[in-house]
Amino acid sequence: MRKSTTEVFDTGVLFVSYLITLLQYDAKITLYACLFIPVAILIAEELKIIIFKFTKAYRSQISKVSDMTYDMIDNAILYRLYGRETENKMIYEKELEDFERKAITANVWENAMQPIYNVIAMGGIVFVIIMMGEKVYKGDFTVGEFSAYISIFSVMAVKASRIARLFNTIQKSRVSWNRIKPYLKEYSQIDKNLDKIEEKTRIEAKNLYFKYSEEYIIENLNFEGIENQIIGITGPIGCGKSTIGKIFLADYDYEGSLTIDKKELRDYSEYERSKIISYLGHNPHLISDTIYNNITLGDEGDISHVLNMVCFHEDLKSMEHGIDTMVGNGGIRLSGGQQARIALARTLYHKNKILILDDPFSAVDMNTEKIIIDNLRNNYKDCLIILISHRLSIFKYLNEIILINDDKILEYGSHEKLLNSSKLYNQLYSLQQRKEGDEDE
Repeated sequence: MRKSTTEVFDTGVLFVSYLITLLQYDAKITLYACLFIPVAILIAEELKIIIFKFTKAYRSQISKVSDMTYDMIDNAILYRLYGRETENKMIYEKELEDFERKAITANVWENAMQPIYNVIAMGGIVFVIIMMGEKVYKGDFTVGEFSAYISIFSVMAVKASRIARLFNTIQKSRVSWNRIKPYLKEYSQIDKNLDKIEEKTRIEAKNLYFKYSEEYIIENLNFEGIENQIIGITGPIGCGKSTIGKIFLADYDYEGSLTIDKKELRDYSEYERSKIISYLGHNPHLISDTIYNNITLGDEGDISHVLNMVCFHEDLKSMEHGIDTMVGNGGIRLSGGQQARIALARTLYHKNKILILDDPFSAVDMNTEKIIIDNLRNNYKDCLIILISHRLSIFKYLNEIILINDDKILEYGSHEKLLNSSKLYNQLYSLQQRKEGDEDE
């Protein structure tokens, strides 16, 4: 940014200075010679949409490949255990090839245009040589003045071509700005009467479809949930479990109907959604601060209750500074289970009517997981909880379960119902029960 700002000032000031100097030599020749400069700028203006398009595609692909890289590193063992390593590698290589194509295209459009701008801007040198040469021949200008004029014009033409290049730089900056702008805007609409809603929380999905690009990830999803229920979502890795939770964030549009208290989700303002839904992603981030500040996020209040809910009170006893213990960047000073429970405590501290918990127990042992589920069932009866997990040991305590298989076939029912009616659910549950038995031995 600083480089671009400096270049704008440097190019603009020097260009004007050179132009004034040349006009003092001969205004007519200068105006003729400068006719090509607006042409270069107009071409750059016309190409800005194309450059914006290719730069946006390139930056988006960088982000996608980076996310996939981190995911493959973080979950390498998990993917290998479930036989997804080869498939993920093929997908990753395909995305890398797409990244390479988009990078080449974006850079060609950006870098190949600069020489063209230079040639066009320097086109006026022909007028300078012909018209100034004639004046030198007639004795109106000396050879020294002729040389000085050509030198100044050449430098000015280079500065003019940089003006055209600045159009490209601005388009690249626009892409970056458009990517971060949604995260910086304030809530556009605030409903001060939201807290006065007394209706019992209810969600209902009817014929719900969702896709990120061309292929549907969720198809024909139908379910209902009401306050004082815990609804589980499970299925094989990569089947779209987490996607259902992300639909509630409304970052992407969906097809069909998804209502909360009889009002369509997309019709709620961002502020309203933030006061209705609490979301815990499967890879939560802890800030480099104390346990207390990681949970309260700037608020002031007692966190002992939520720490008890996530079974963290025993951990605190071994920490010299208690809730004032620094967790380090990303929670590096804590174990994986401690990080997960602090993130869950933060969600419970800022709880809303609907709690969406995406794999909150992946780093927690089975006994602790059971205690936390009991705490949620007994102490959060005023909430509707959606629990996304691939571990089924606690699903027998849930009210309803949504099962997704690799073919996007959805099954819905209680734990007992799915054990009897779903071959996949029965296999997953039995396999995990055997593994737990082996670990106990």
